[in-house]
Amino acid sequence: MERDLEGHRVVVVGASSGIGHAVAWEVAARGAEVVMMSRSMDKLQRASEGMPGHVRLHAADMRDAVGVANALADYDTIDHLVLTAVADELARAKPLADLTDEDVERSSTRCEVTSQSCRLHRIAFRPLARS
Repeated sequence: MERDLEGHRVVVVGASSGIGHAVAWEVAARGAEVVMMSRSMDKLQRASEGMPGHVRLHAADMRDAVGVANALADYDTIDHLVLTAVADELARAKPLADLTDEDVERSSTRCEVTSQSCRLHRIAFRPLARS
């Protein structure tokens, strides 16, 4: 495998499972410094076991601007940002006829979290982005 991300810092949000976990492993294998973020430090620690390269873990709730800023305080630049938090909602998809009010409410809440997460990350990462 090529190490085409050598010298790059990649932040993966939602890195403790699913798509985010797979992305974190792939970019680590390609030589990137990986910053894994998720709400649970325990899940991040389990997810990062045996991961190649330089990996840093930060537990932060993506809805909390201060928590996100604190997690990023040690970094002077970020090369790539991958947002996958809440991307697992599609895995729970049901046919329209089978949806309950609870399903719709959960999906709406998750969409709101994803939207707010994107907004907070845009604000938090802007000063760190390399030109």
